[in-house]
Amino acid sequence: MNKNSTLRKSLNIAGNVLFYGLIVLLLLFSIANLTVKSDKDIANVFGRGFLPVLSDSMEGDNSDSFNKGDLLFVRTIKESQVDNLEIGDVVTFYDLSIAALNTHRVVEVTDSYIVTQGDKANAINPYVIAGDNTGKDYQIVTYDNVKAVHTGTWSGVGSAVNYLQTPVGFALFIILPVVILLAYQGFVLTKALLAVNKEKLEAKYAEDKEQSLKDLEAEKEKIRKELLEELKKEQK
Repeated sequence: MNKNSTLRKSLNIAGNVLFYGLIVLLLLFSIANLTVKSDKDIANVFGRGFLPVLSDSMEGDNSDSFNKGDLLFVRTIKESQVDNLEIGDVVTFYDLSIAALNTHRVVEVTDSYIVTQGDKANAINPYVIAGDNTGKDYQIVTYDNVKAVHTGTWSGVGSAVNYLQTPVGFALFIILPVVILLAYQGFVLTKALLAVNKEKLEAKYAEDKEQSLKDLEAEKEKIRKELLEELKKEQK
């Protein structure tokens, strides 16, 4: 019995930790997506953001290269912070040529702009640096369009996150699970409250029953004494 009780308590604790951990993650994901007001914004919480990789332009052999379908983690930066950018950094910027966010590697830094490049060798080449024959794509990015610096990659989950950011995906996999989890937690809480109330009622019933028995015995004793008194009077 003690082993079963301990196991049940451990499972309850693990379930609660998993439940509230999932709620926190879903809440953070929701808050991050609420920060996106336009196609220039990155979903983030306190400057730490994420975005799915939708193209293969950064496929390569560098340690921080990534593939289509991955999820990028980034640190958002302001225009006043771009002076710290260095050649080799991977940055997310608003790409005017596609009117969307893009992420490439910094290959040149000037006073008023940076030049970025995808790691993939056979990408389109809208801008060519003199003397370069690699065929890689280069783009001039003004500092006001630099949005974030790449900090990490989670391979293979970018497509899923991209779907979660759509209205249908958000409703099915964020809102619906939260509603189900809250409903289940409400059911568990109601069941626990009913059990507690039942225990209180049973305890109160037992207490009232015991008190009634005591009162009954006291009444019997009172009647017995009264009868004895009556008998004594009759004998006299």
